[in-house]
Amino acid sequence: MEDTRPAGHKPFYACIVVMVATLALNLLSGYIRHTEAGLDCGDWPACYGQVGQLMQPENTAEVADMALTPAATAKRLHRSIATVLVILVFLVVYQARQKIGEAHSGVIRFIPYLMVFVILLLSVIGPASYLKTMPAIATVNLVGGVALLALAWWLWLGIDGHGTVAVPASARRLATLALGVLVVQIVLGAWVSANFAGVACPELFSCGGSGAADAGGVLESFWYFRELTLSEDRIVIERSAEFIHIAHRAGAVVAAVVLATTGVRSLGVSSLQAWSAWLLGLLTLQLALGAFSVLSGLSLGVVLAHNLTATALLLVTIRVVLLTRASNSLYTEHK
Repeated sequence: MEDTRPAGHKPFYACIVVMVATLALNLLSGYIRHTEAGLDCGDWPACYGQVGQLMQPENTAEVADMALTPAATAKRLHRSIATVLVILVFLVVYQARQKIGEAHSGVIRFIPYLMVFVILLLSVIGPASYLKTMPAIATVNLVGGVALLALAWWLWLGIDGHGTVAVPASARRLATLALGVLVVQIVLGAWVSANFAGVACPELFSCGGSGAADAGGVLESFWYFRELTLSEDRIVIERSAEFIHIAHRAGAVVAAVVLATTGVRSLGVSSLQAWSAWLLGLLTLQLALGAFSVLSGLSLGVVLAHNLTATALLLVTIRVVLLTRASNSLYTEHK
């Protein structure tokens, strides 16, 4: 791999700090979200999705506080990091405008502005996270946090981690496809969490079959502005949750095939072998964690590890995509 960074180049430390802060924020957010959903609760699985009691008070501030009572310390830490992160993102944008020169082209020029859009969106959506019956809000929060981390990683690689490797154009297209499939799968995972569909399929190779198997049920399951209903005991009732869970599992199969193909093919390129090994290793771990999360009855630790591994897999895939994209003209010249 060729390192094209100029002599005396200073690493983009502010971007690294943003990545660390965003990762910490995402982990805290996942912990709070899954704790509220009832993972590892005493009366499992009857207590899963019992969010109605968090919405009883009339005072909005009190509702927001009660919504995070299972993790009061995590809540305070989450708010503190989120506040600092807003400042850090604007600092990164300011510095990135100075660091991005004529040698940088394409998407990287727009990434700083995308980061500003995402952090402002999260700032607006975040305070509404107590609305547990609105899956759209939780999904934006979950996906937005991952997107901010991915954008910061992309920006850092584009400025500080530039390099080229010679690969065929078909490998570049395959890596891009793998990234697209993985993004869809991560969104599906967020949708599962937001709809409290984690226990809809308690077995590895089958679902309960209680959902109405019709087109209307499928459309209802993926209607973005849907609102969840609660039982008399204030527990989320979702008869169409199976469709959401099945879609996530089907997406896992498709993503696994595409990512594995990308990783295996990239192993043939010496400069991509290390990243390909990481991709295949993380993919194997992710599949194992997904299966174990079902077998363990959605253990909180396993689910959080599943989320973290998905994020790591996304970052590695982005790295492979950037390397193969940068290599297209080089491959043409060396072919």
